Parts: sequence; C-alpha cells; structure tokens
Amino acid sequence: MRNYIKIILKAMMGGSASSQQQVQLLDIEDWSVRQLESLLFSQQVMDYRDCKGQHTSLVDLVKKRVSTPLSLVLVRRDIKEIIHAPSHDDGSYGPLFIRLAWHTSGTWDKKRKNGGSNGCTLRFPVERADPENAGLGKAIEVLTPVHEKYSFLSFADLIILAGCVAIEWSGGPKVPFSYGRADFSEQEALQIYGTKLCPFGDGVHSSHASRLPEADRACRRCTKRVSDACEGEAYHRWRQGCV
Repeated sequence: MRNYIKIILKAMMGGSASSQQQVQLLDIEDWSVRQLESLLFSQQVMDYRDCKGQHTSLVDLVKKRVSTPLSLVLVRRDIKEIIHAPSHDDGSYGPLFIRLAWHTSGTWDKKRKNGGSNGCTLRFPVERADPENAGLGKAIEVLTPVHEKYSFLSFADLIILAGCVAIEWSGGPKVPFSYGRADFSEQEALQIYGTKLCPFGDGVHSSHASRLPEADRACRRCTKRVSDACEGEAYHRWRQGCV
C-alpha cells in the first residue's frame, strides 16, 4: 500500500507544466472582484473591505500587499475542518478527497501531453459519468463551498490541495503543492478534446475506454495477476514495469 500511495503522489504532483512549478507572477488584471477579495482575505489583508468592491483599488492593493508564493494556511485549515465527517462512511472525507485528486490526475497521457488535473475536466458530464469516477460527486459537493470562499484558486488546484491535505491529515507525508492549474471553459476543452470535452474514450487499461485503470482488473499488457486485489491494476502495472 505504501508503494501505491507513491503512485498517487507522483500523479498528483505531475500532469501539466503549470502544476510542476510554483506560479510566482499573478495575472490579476482580469480577475473578478470576488476573486481579488478572496485572495486578499486568504492572505489576511483584511483592509480589502475599505476598497468597497472597486476593482482597480483591489488590484492595486494586491500588488502592494500580496507576495508570492501565496500562503494557503487558511485554505488548508478550512479543508481540514470539513474532512472529519462522522456521518460519512468511515467518519471522514479523507479517502474520498485522495481518490478525487488521484482520479483527476490519473488521466494524464505523457504521449498526447494532455489530461491530468489541469483543466478540471471532471466538471464536464462525460468524465463525470466515467464508471471509475462513481461517487466522486460527493467530494465535489463538499469542496464547492470552500472554492466559493477562496475563488482565487481554480477548482483544479483546490482538488489537488484537498488530496494533499487529506494525505497529511491521515498521517502521511507532507506533500509539495504548487498552484497554477486552470479550469477549462467548454470552448477550451473542445479545442483540446473535441465534443466529449475530456480525455475519456481513448484509454487502454479499461474495458470501457477510461484512461483510469480499473481497480479490480489485472494488467492487460502481461499475463501476471494482481497478488493483492486491493492494490489494483495501477499498482500492479507500476510494480511489474508495465507502464
């Protein structure tokens, strides 16, 4: 299981050029008032209220008072507060957040150079309907109020951050995190993926063409079987070098 966690971490930390390096320069000129205010709030620049919602004043305040890399202490705090959920499954959303982060990252295709967490295409119906993503709608639902509060972060960034926080909250290692992923518009996704708006449909490790491997199947590239069913195909392929 330790090795399987390593696979998840590798997927979450890769997947796009923008997610592999810390974004140092913020392009805030086109941000909405809501995004600017949420950014200033997250950096604990509380006199943003004096700007009274004026876009130019908020932009100037960000330039004067906000430095990069950004502090995500408050965002992490709010994620930790919602992880503990006695009424859900085993009492927490931790495993669900980790699974969500892994599934949004695990569609990355190094040959096609697309997929992965950048774009957050899990928001679109076809990828959301992928059988491997069953149940993840609950995680999106739980994280939506956090995204509304900190809208300066993309949903793609928030999903990965939630996965990192959940791993740490569960007793795992501190996971390096970089912001800068985008949430594709439908038009942007159309240009990259066509009418499906997502990378679903060209997978080779799944019986239903998902890029995500089926957790209960053995490797389709060799005759070896998974020795431990809970590890699934992803860990098996990594362990046997079938990647």
